[in-house]
Amino acid sequence: MKPTIAITAGDLAGIGPEIIAKALNHQAVYESANFLIIGDRHHILKNFQNYSQHQLEQICLLESYSPPNAPISIVDITQHADLSSIKAGQLSALSGQWSFNFLEYGINLVKQGQSQALVTAPINKTTWKMATINYPGHTEVIARQTNTTNYAMAFYSEPLKIILETIHIPLSQVATRISQQTIYNKIILAHQFLKQLGFIEPRIGVAGLNPHAGEHGLLGQEDSTIILPAVEQAKSQGINVAGPLPADTIFYAAYQEKKFDMLVAMYHDQGLAPLKMVAIHDAVNITLGLPIIRTSPDHGTAYDIAGQGIANESSMLEALKLALKLA
Repeated sequence: MKPTIAITAGDLAGIGPEIIAKALNHQAVYESANFLIIGDRHHILKNFQNYSQHQLEQICLLESYSPPNAPISIVDITQHADLSSIKAGQLSALSGQWSFNFLEYGINLVKQGQSQALVTAPINKTTWKMATINYPGHTEVIARQTNTTNYAMAFYSEPLKIILETIHIPLSQVATRISQQTIYNKIILAHQFLKQLGFIEPRIGVAGLNPHAGEHGLLGQEDSTIILPAVEQAKSQGINVAGPLPADTIFYAAYQEKKFDMLVAMYHDQGLAPLKMVAIHDAVNITLGLPIIRTSPDHGTAYDIAGQGIANESSMLEALKLALKLA
């Protein structure tokens, strides 16, 4: 029996509907599951008409969830609301509000067991703010609505796999926000994720916070007083982990020398700059520690190219593949 995968349309003014249509046009993925796209039928069908070989009559239109009877179903929860003012590439509170509504509906589908995984198309943080939605992104919403406290934003690609200690905070706050317990938690989540992927004995590397991983305290104390105890704690549990290691070489060690299967980065750009250099079109955003499976493309709404038909669907395709693998 095929699994059911829920896909949220994301911000309708962005490239979400386009990359969904293009990704589901790949036959191997299309044939592997039943897909529930949560969004506005007008925007979704327009993109399938433009970018997919699937005939529109093969797509089931629903106004609320029902068990899928077609490979692709559009769950249109807009209740025929007028979304015609949402234009490609234009910020609006309306597109922000509906992208949040699509997400909430998708979370509930997976929580209720009506879908085995959730794949989220990109949202725009500015339109969420315009709609007075006080969350910085998908990760925090899903964690809150699944009552999850020990979770992490991670990124999957073949060449590099990264888990973040801190996420969307100013760089000036990073040193005061890391802790031995949360770093230890990230190491454990990374280990569990790699085991789930089939790694027999996962190898995890932990990046230092300061240059040269603090140089024995000369360039900062956090590496020796916070990160190292977390690493030692994980080692005592039988985890194969090393660190803190200088951030200017640890990514080379993982990518080129294959010494590590996953890395723990201390802050957003420390981990994502090298990841996007080697896998910008293929990396997948995944939230670890949740009671549900959630993946997402590793990019934003791309307003600058929305509506032009040139968006690359590779990351969405990989997000669907990873969701299927985990489901």
